[in-house]
Amino acid sequence: MVQGPRAGDAGRYGASWDDQARLAAMKSVAGLGRLALAIDEPASLMKQAAADVAETMGMPMVVLTELDPGGDKWVVRAGFGWRPGTMDPELLWEPPELVSQALSTAAPVVMGDIAEETRWSIPSDVLADHGVTSAVCVPVVGCGQPSGVLAVFDRVRRAFGPEEVGFITMVAHVLGLAVDRYRREEEVRHDAVHDPLTGLANRVLLADRIDMIVHEFRRTGRRAALVLLDLDGFKNINDTLGHQVGDTVLKRIGERLTSVVRQTDTVARLGGDEFAIVMREAGRREAETVAGKVCDVIAQPLDLDGRPQVRASVGVALLPDCGTDADALLRYADVEMLRAKQLSHALDGTLFSLLESDSIDRLIGALMARDESSSLEF
Repeated sequence: MVQGPRAGDAGRYGASWDDQARLAAMKSVAGLGRLALAIDEPASLMKQAAADVAETMGMPMVVLTELDPGGDKWVVRAGFGWRPGTMDPELLWEPPELVSQALSTAAPVVMGDIAEETRWSIPSDVLADHGVTSAVCVPVVGCGQPSGVLAVFDRVRRAFGPEEVGFITMVAHVLGLAVDRYRREEEVRHDAVHDPLTGLANRVLLADRIDMIVHEFRRTGRRAALVLLDLDGFKNINDTLGHQVGDTVLKRIGERLTSVVRQTDTVARLGGDEFAIVMREAGRREAETVAGKVCDVIAQPLDLDGRPQVRASVGVALLPDCGTDADALLRYADVEMLRAKQLSHALDGTLFSLLESDSIDRLIGALMARDESSSLEF
């Protein structure tokens, strides 16, 4: 590409670009725009943008950085011209104040000479180690608000001209639009496979996860488990306390279920008051442990007006013991859940099915022992 004016040229202090430099800048922005429409994720676009800005402007160093979703950490997304390990993608860094100023003001920030700078403190070992003397920082606006900064650095004192700042701003605009589109598409993809009330996986994602454990078993022999559960007493909450309280209960239950599973497990809401858990690489012991924890956390009191109380009926199906395809696992777990519900109604307890034929007898015995112990308390 044809480079813009460099510091040291006759008109280095804010000189206008010539026609060739303007054409190079326009071609760069147009190329990035086409790339933004062609890619599925913005990482490669960010890397290309940093390289294009450096080449078009003849700048030795460029960095694109974003605030993380929590808004308290800066993450490097792309860098050009830095020593390895200093501005690599996904590294955390503490940028100088002029970078954060561009984000907070949503406007370009220009520094012509670090030695004469009095507006901000610029204690940055990274910049000092690279001999940075001047810089321009432009906010990247995505989803309607600034979320990152595209910063260009030079090793010599200089004033960035309006066309240079304008070029960086146009590149930042392309990046912002691309990030905005990507995040909106991510939201659509997320919403398509997640329950809108609880944020848990929905039936679509659940089916995918069940298919995954079935394929893993057929390929590697890894065991897995499917847990289905139904809330006893939930209809009464809706009828007596209203659907708003019922929705809050479902959210709380979803949070509790998530808290007792492993990171490799998937918690889903099937609809109404039915939930499911897909457990990868799980045998009988792991499945029974999770089923017990599920019953325990659901039975805990809910700190809500009206003091709603629910219990769980849980059914468990092991892969391959109870079936080797999705339909068989779902049928088995559903039957076990209904059996647990019937026992729960008969014995007024919170039950889950333990799969084996003698499990019910053992479970009834445990409940009878519990009831006898309770009757001794005053």
